[in-house]
Amino acid sequence: MVKDVKLNVRKEPIKSCKLYTGQETVANLIEAIIRPKLDRSPFEKEGKGRVPDYPIFSGVKDPMVRALLAVCIGCDAVPGGVKGMGPKATSELISRYNALPGPILHNKLADDIRNAKNAVISEGEAVLCLAKSLLYEKTNNGYMYGAPDELERFIENFADEKTV
Repeated sequence: MVKDVKLNVRKEPIKSCKLYTGQETVANLIEAIIRPKLDRSPFEKEGKGRVPDYPIFSGVKDPMVRALLAVCIGCDAVPGGVKGMGPKATSELISRYNALPGPILHNKLADDIRNAKNAVISEGEAVLCLAKSLLYEKTNNGYMYGAPDELERFIENFADEKTV
């Protein structure tokens, strides 16, 4: 995420900007591109260095896991994220279960998210549903991660005759 960008591309270099990322590889790429223009790291913050303290998305390839992590820290489906599940807690959560296979990992993450101290989501299935809403978000070219096969079954099971 890029915030507070101040630049005039035609007349002068970048004056300032704030960058946020949860992936170390993205941070390194941005660093390589922007550092020469700023004469400093775009991630420098009170001497902490250039890489995010908790790069929670680094190395996470499973789209469902990425969506569940986004639910934790904040996304379209859960603006502001789950209370008490900031970057540090989310990083600890993924490192606890990272070795588990797909569906088991998804369920463990969903259960821990719903059991977070201040969480208002009471069911693991609801957490999974929110994550799927991110994956199956409709775009101009279809769905982000392929068409959801569950959606068709849902419509068949719950739609009345007038809407089918």
